[in-house]
Amino acid sequence: MLIAVMVFSIVFSFSDPSFSQSSINALNSNINTGEVETAAGVSASSSSAASVAAAITTDTSSTMLNSTGPNGYDGSGNNCCGQYATSTVFNFYGLAETYPVTLANMNPTGSFTAPDRIVDYMKKNGIATGYKNKATLADIKKQLDSGNPALCMVDADGSGHWITIIGYNKNADGSIKSFVMRDSYWGVNSNNVMSVEEFEKRWTKPIVPTNAILGNVLNYDHLLVTPQGKSASAKRITDMLNLPNNFNSAMNDQIANGANQFVLGLGQDLTKLKSIKDFDFKKINVPQTIFGAAEALSAIPQKLLFGIPGSALQDGGNAIKNWGTKMSQKDSTLDKIVGGVATGVGTAVNAVGTAVSTVGNAISSVVDSGFKGLRNIFGW
Repeated sequence: MLIAVMVFSIVFSFSDPSFSQSSINALNSNINTGEVETAAGVSASSSSAASVAAAITTDTSSTMLNSTGPNGYDGSGNNCCGQYATSTVFNFYGLAETYPVTLANMNPTGSFTAPDRIVDYMKKNGIATGYKNKATLADIKKQLDSGNPALCMVDADGSGHWITIIGYNKNADGSIKSFVMRDSYWGVNSNNVMSVEEFEKRWTKPIVPTNAILGNVLNYDHLLVTPQGKSASAKRITDMLNLPNNFNSAMNDQIANGANQFVLGLGQDLTKLKSIKDFDFKKINVPQTIFGAAEALSAIPQKLLFGIPGSALQDGGNAIKNWGTKMSQKDSTLDKIVGGVATGVGTAVNAVGTAVSTVGNAISSVVDSGFKGLRNIFGW
């Protein structure tokens, strides 16, 4: 099982696209233009929490936040999309921490970045943050309309990838036409615009194109992180108890967090190793690697017994419901009756699947809260 965790971790560590040299060269040539903020220019242009309301521009055709990308971005790092996104949020809210510091704290080994890690790191730095799996376009619109950026995991041509959405354009009827984003793949040096159709396709189960088995096991789908700005309130009881940031994906997060810790414990960027001979065993943090393996392995029983069956029942129930809805829209009385029955059956199957998944997520919520507490103690 330990070998399985190691293989899982190494495969997942390659899931985020890295910079091409051409992108880095283009970035370096643009830093001097002021389009990409350097550490020296952060304080002059960053948005503060008090000015968020003024940082959003709304007209009849678009909604746009005043965002300039990460603080002091220097093109360093491999598999750094999560840190690019996190630093973009920090810049927007006026935090002084620069991208290189964020990278060093969150992802020194070029690993993937689990969603829980992003949420916890933002909270640690005083940014109130939410997190939702199976979100909707309406959820993103609501987040942007509130004057806050949205982080999503999408498929970047075969790799799971974090982006920061900072605006959207509308059709004449008011529906969303496209999203405007900053990220370390498409929108490195300036804003990138993606049609809503293309975004929806890439937002759906973004890890599956990288690894179909892994993507379906983790079941991350329409993943959305919702920062809400600087928080001056007391720490919430859920944070004090180290409860999951998202109960409905607690099993997924426990596995991803454990694998994340396992790779971080190895102490080196696996994506840069040309062969096993390049692996430096002296850099391994043995307690952290054992800790990560234990965290991931302890989630496997509930995932196998409750998570996978529950997801299968939910997906099956939704498929039956959708078929029933289509049948109900036909003119034939028989079709309407069959469609109504199918819709009811699908709803019931989905409810059973949700109940089964809830049991697994409840177990992971308790187990992983303990692991989170230990991570806080050791600063992992």
